[in-house]
Order: sequence, then C-alpha cells, then structure tokens
Amino acid sequence: MVHGAYTSAWCWAATFMPYFCDRGYDVYAVSLRGHGNSQGRQWLDLWGLADYLADLRRAAAAIGRPLTLFGSSMGGLLVQRWLSAGHAGDAAVTIGSVPPTGMSHSIAGMLLGSPHGFAQVLQLAVSGVTNPHFLKLLAEQPMRSGAYDLHHRHLGRESARALWEMAWTPMVARCTPACPVLAVHGECDRMIPASTARHLGDFLGATVMTFEGIGHVPMIETEWERVAEAIETWLALGERPLD
Repeated sequence: MVHGAYTSAWCWAATFMPYFCDRGYDVYAVSLRGHGNSQGRQWLDLWGLADYLADLRRAAAAIGRPLTLFGSSMGGLLVQRWLSAGHAGDAAVTIGSVPPTGMSHSIAGMLLGSPHGFAQVLQLAVSGVTNPHFLKLLAEQPMRSGAYDLHHRHLGRESARALWEMAWTPMVARCTPACPVLAVHGECDRMIPASTARHLGDFLGATVMTFEGIGHVPMIETEWERVAEAIETWLALGERPLD
C-alpha cells in the first residue's frame, strides 16, 4: 500500500490494513523517503517521483513475492508508473489517483471552483500547517473519533519537486499491464475529480469504480468499509487478463 502526497503509511493503518489482514492477505504499507519515519526528511524537496518509485522497488524486493499494489492519489500515480515500466504483479488498485496526464487540469478546476480549498492545499505544501477544514478536502464524511488530532499529527509538507512533476510533467504512456487494474474514485473528491478516473481506463485498461458520498481518501471516511468490501470482492473474483 502506497500513500499519497503530504502523508505517510499511517493513512492505511486504522482501516484498510487490518481489514485485508483479517481476510488472509499479508499487508505492507511503505512510507516513502522523507515521509513518516523514513529517512531523508531534511532533503525532502530534492526527491522526485523517480526516487519514490525506487523506494517502491526496494520495498517490493524486500517482500520478495508477487504483489497486489494499492496506491492512493500520488501513490496511484506511482503504481501507474510501476505498471508502465513492465513490472509484474497479481493486481493493482488505484484510489483517488493522480491521472496519467498529471494534475494541471485538477489544479485549474480547484482554483476556479474552490479557491479557499486551493489556499489550504498551498498552505500545507509551503508550511506543513493544516487546520480542521482541510479534512473536508480529503474525506466527505471523515472519521470523527480523534480524527483531526490524528490527521494533524500525520499530515505535512510534500516535496516541491514531486509536486511540480505531478502538475506539469507528462505522466504515463498507454500500455497493457501484465495484471488487472482497478481504478477507485470517490464521486465527492474535491482534490481530483472523479471524471479523471476514465483516463486510467483509457491508458491502462482499468476497471473503474466510483463511489457516491466518498471523497479523496476513502480510508479515512466513516464509510470506508463500503469501498474496502468492493475492492476485496473484485480481488476475490480473480480478475485476470485474458490469455
């Protein structure tokens, strides 16, 4: 499980990790360099998407078995790059993913439609400081039991280089992955519109699922289990490419 920008492996820990563990999966979550308790925080702005992809390769090598990759937001983009590079796996699931064409369209949409929300994202990007309202950008119905304290402790700055690359650099070439791909998106996503999920169908042949009443980070929604159950059902069906 690969986290998105501004956060770390914690985003999976309370919900998706125990859920899939309880259903017989060995579950691992990586904190990319400069995030969480990983090394490299002092050089955060130097790290780019290629560095994060190298972290993913190292984690996969350490696990040493075929993987089902989950990637949230920026992590979803890393999963796309992993697949387009020809890496094998059992399956891949993107959640609220940055589209393969980058974030420029989403940034323009937020500037026009939610300038206050964009200002909150910019504040977090520059200073690492957030506020309770930021949660509404991440989840439509965020978990309330100590939720703000938890997210306040675990949200922080993202690499300026990685943010620039996500915004303006062409992302992923069309390809036929060696495994099935599921693209999950919340219809209430205020960070990356759900309409962008169709790009993953176009570029990677992904199956697209959208969820009513769900925002950008389903793992911290009160109804997170509805999304997890749908993903687990898709995985359990044994979706595989045709021979």
